[in-house]
Amino acid sequence: LVLECHKSAVDNGASAANYTEATNILVKNNRVVGVEAKDVLSGDRYAIRARAVVNACGPWIDTLLSRGTKSGSCRKRIPLTKSMNVVVSPLTKDSAFAVTSQRRSDSVVDSSRRMFFATPWRGVSILGTTHEHFDGDPDECKVSGREIEGFLHEFNAAYPAAELTPGDVRYAHWGLTPGNHANGSKSDDSARKSVIRSYNSAKGLFSVVGVKYTTGRLLGEQVVNAVARYLGLTERGPGTRESMLPGAIDWGGEEQLTQSIRTSGLCKHRGSDAAGDLAINYGTAWRQVAGASRLPTMDDPPSLIELMA
Repeated sequence: LVLECHKSAVDNGASAANYTEATNILVKNNRVVGVEAKDVLSGDRYAIRARAVVNACGPWIDTLLSRGTKSGSCRKRIPLTKSMNVVVSPLTKDSAFAVTSQRRSDSVVDSSRRMFFATPWRGVSILGTTHEHFDGDPDECKVSGREIEGFLHEFNAAYPAAELTPGDVRYAHWGLTPGNHANGSKSDDSARKSVIRSYNSAKGLFSVVGVKYTTGRLLGEQVVNAVARYLGLTERGPGTRESMLPGAIDWGGEEQLTQSIRTSGLCKHRGSDAAGDLAINYGTAWRQVAGASRLPTMDDPPSLIELMA
């Protein structure tokens, strides 16, 4: 999904610079004038000049703001929450369900107990989501086997029929999201709203704190309009609201596309599930990756054994 958004931006005129790290924000007379950047492949350093800068570094937003002295006056720490989902052997085939844990929560859905979901996905089930206070280096964010086992214990207590064991775990995926730690809570404290920050000490600098992919498009639209207002430009309408990502253009449905890929013969040397995997993962852009020497499979993510190590 991230790559699809990236490709769509380039298709619409954006210039992308992969493997380029912003190492500092350049400010002059309380106005942003660009960023210092580093090519992490060659080690070359240079300045990129701009009248506005959007800091969309996710959990590394504060890391960028705190580097050096040029952006130090913009510091305002964003609390972080470590969120985790666990992928396990299928609990249901077609239906999703939710269960209520015995653990307390600040959820707007159920203020007395936190809720877990189980969603069918590609022949397995995704369970989640845990939210735990995180106060470390984002680069060091990991999930341990003990945390996964603790989650399984809590899920089983809420839904005994699951009878989940570590052997049912395919893998886990986790990340850092904005937290809401004002009440001193150490868990169930994920933020519920995205935030766009601006700074009097660095006019033209905007930090974007997103919460969910599902609201990412709208947040992007709001950021672009905030920058446009600052620059005195005309705000753009909701141009991306009806736009399709590259892999969704001419989408006729998963079954139809899978059959079309099989008929093409371009993946006949691969496994029996290759056509379906291409359709699900890449949509109508599948031809761009069909010639790759190897495609990712469900066996690629780290196993529970690797996580526990």
